[in-house]
Amino acid sequence: MKNRSEIRMPAGAGNILPLRLFFSGMATRAGLDVDDIEDVKAAVSEACVLLMAGAGGGELRITVESGDGLWAECAVEGYEEETFDADAAGMSRIILEALADEADFFDRDGKTERLSFKFRTRV
Repeated sequence: MKNRSEIRMPAGAGNILPLRLFFSGMATRAGLDVDDIEDVKAAVSEACVLLMAGAGGGELRITVESGDGLWAECAVEGYEEETFDADAAGMSRIILEALADEADFFDRDGKTERLSFKFRTRV
């Protein structure tokens, strides 16, 4: 059975911890093991850093599906070019690609505006 949740919240560093806890619960429900759950929490942190590198006080939109593994799509609204940190964004992108089974990035003007990642349940 698939479980789908959507969250909207201000794009700010103070919201990363509650998101990590939420994703931990969703990953547990999806049947991921302890190591994968830790990877999911790290991926969520990096996704937030990557998106907030250009958010400038915007809003994060997150959609999560659990069932056969865990899939998430994260997007930011309220993009401001002058707040973009290319170094932080580049490192976060590399880490996300290393942690997730699948990672896709949707860029606008060289900055990530939306991303998705998937962790598969190990058999």
